[in-house]
Formats: sequence, structure tokens, C-alpha cells
Amino acid sequence: MNRKLVHILSLMLLSSILLYSCIKEDLTKCSLQLRLKYDCDMEDEVIELIDLIDFVDLYVFDKQNKFVELLRVDAKEIIDGHTIKVPYYYKDKVLVVWASEVNDNYITPELKVGYDIELLTLKLITDNDISSKRLANLFHGGKEIMNFENDTQTHTINFTCTNNAINISLKDSNNKPIEISGKYDIKLTACNSHYSSDHNIIANSPEITYIPASNPVVKAQSGTQNIANLHTLRLQSIYSDDVKLTIYNREQGQNITFGNEQELKLIDYLLKTKPSGISAQEYLDNKSNWDISFSVSEDKDTDKDIALSITINGWKIWFHSTDL
Repeated sequence: MNRKLVHILSLMLLSSILLYSCIKEDLTKCSLQLRLKYDCDMEDEVIELIDLIDFVDLYVFDKQNKFVELLRVDAKEIIDGHTIKVPYYYKDKVLVVWASEVNDNYITPELKVGYDIELLTLKLITDNDISSKRLANLFHGGKEIMNFENDTQTHTINFTCTNNAINISLKDSNNKPIEISGKYDIKLTACNSHYSSDHNIIANSPEITYIPASNPVVKAQSGTQNIANLHTLRLQSIYSDDVKLTIYNREQGQNITFGNEQELKLIDYLLKTKPSGISAQEYLDNKSNWDISFSVSEDKDTDKDIALSITINGWKIWFHSTDL
């Protein structure tokens, strides 16, 4: 047998041994890869997930949905902006993944080995069911089984944004900015503070009142228009009746009227801007920034502020068919 053939056979034997040890014996020497993916093609600019988070929490469960362990990965350890290496024994495990900034906005329970996946929840921390903070960026990926197709040992985690920034401004019938600070109180109420492991709102969650962030009114870039910034968690279309916006005029002692209502069902109006070919929930999940402006006029007969129209991310919807 010549040396060349011996060399080839030796390499083949070595490769077989290494492969066998990886698959059958010492799995700790192997690793799998998670690819983090966040699609936000409906936003005005391209946003990279890695630029929005500080860590990724991987909750690992077995096939019976029993808790195995929690692995926290610092964003600095994410390779090439989207890849996490995980142990080989994660193969075929169930993952629930949350990615976030460092924050004190959310709380999850401390799970022990063997706990059921249903015990994994995420809850917004509020002050007596009132939230006036800028909420830290939060993304959900999972729940899903780690499967690796074509022996690539890479699995993709698709993330959904959990929070929304809602930026509200008022204009008069001549399209001139209206001062908000000191005259109007803006609030959004929603029962969306408590989530299950599959990213759905838990039934009977308490109603949360969202009010403008601690610095409630900030100047826009133009320096001429006031904007109230509200931050809320995920908006689910099936709970559209529970998400209501009110704007209270302190001087008049009453709410602005939207059509014939003093409470605006916000999700219904957000969905009026939805393009065709996409589901309601997919649209809500693909938008995290909502710029909303109301055109307001005072009704001389009733001494009330009446919203003539609402503009959402550039799309105008009229409440009245005739001028007042």
C-alpha cells in the first residue's frame, strides 16, 4: 500500500472518529447555532436587532414542555450581529426566547427544573396599573422546537416586537400645531400587560392606563409642534375593543369627540391603514412606531373639541363627511 493511499485512509478514519464522537459520545464538544432574525420592512428605516437589545434569554424546555434551564446571552457575545452558539443538547428542545434592553420594566418568574412551560409568563411592571415610562425594547422569539434541517446545525429564531411607541400631536382646522402641555390629558387604556410563553395576552390581564412618558411632551424637530409620547406593549387585533384612546381638554372639562364617541378604539383605526395581502396581526406586529395626528375644531354650538380627522403614519381618515 503506497503512502498516499495510507494518508487518505488515515484522514478518513480520523474524520469518522471525530464525527462519531460528536454524534454519539462527547456532545459537549459540539455546538449548534441560532440565527436571530427580526424583519421590520414596514418601518421607515432598516433596524438591526443587535442595535436594540442588551441580552437574549433562552428558556429551554424538553419535549414534554418541562423546564430544563435558562441561558442568558449578552449581546456582545452575538457573532456577526445575528448568531448565537448553543450546546448540542439543545437539539430537539423547545425554546422560548426573549430579547431586551437592560431594564426594570418587565418581570418573569424564576423557574425550577421540571416546571411546566405554562408557568413562564412575562408581565409589565406598573405603578398601580399606570405606566408613564419609555418601555425598554422587547422582542419575542418562539415558542418553537429546535430542529436543524439538512444537517446545517443552524436554526433561525424569528422575532416579533412586543412594544409600541405612539406619538400623538394635535392640529387645528388650519393645520397649525396645538399646544398640548397644560391643556390636554392624553391616555391609552389596554388590557395588555401580561403574556404567555407563546406571546399572547393572558386573559383577564388588568387594565393598564398608559400616559405620556415621564417627559410627557417633547418638541418635534421643527420646534413648532408638541408631541405626546406613549409607550405600550403588544397590540393584538382580537382585543381591539379593549384598547381605547381619550384626549381630555382641561379647560372645557370634557373629552375630544371622535365622530360620536369620546373614546377612540385605536386598533380599529390603525388597521384602516393596513395594506392588502397581510393579516391584521402581522401588520400590527410589523409596526412599532405610530405617528398619529388629530385635526381638531371647536364646535361653537356645544363648546366641544371635535376631531375632524386622524392621520396615521401619513394616512388621513375623516371622522366627518362635511365641514363644521
